[in-house]
Amino acid sequence: MKNFTKNKDLLPKKPELSMSKMDRVERGFMIRMFFPEGNINVFYDIQPELMQNIVNRWDTYKTKSTHKG
Repeated sequence: MKNFTKNKDLLPKKPELSMSKMDRVERGFMIRMFFPEGNINVFYDIQPELMQNIVNRWDTYKTKSTHKG
């Protein structure tokens, strides 16, 4: 994950991705992030960039999968 690589000195552990829901029409994923104990401000500092990266990657994936014949 690009955001982890950039902020690995601030984060104690690499993020985890898991599927939280799946049915015929949708899939839900959960991203689990780990932050230093007692320092939740790290989340608030990197959250805007993190959310932007997630949305950009999703948009890129959906664009590629839509154009596959």
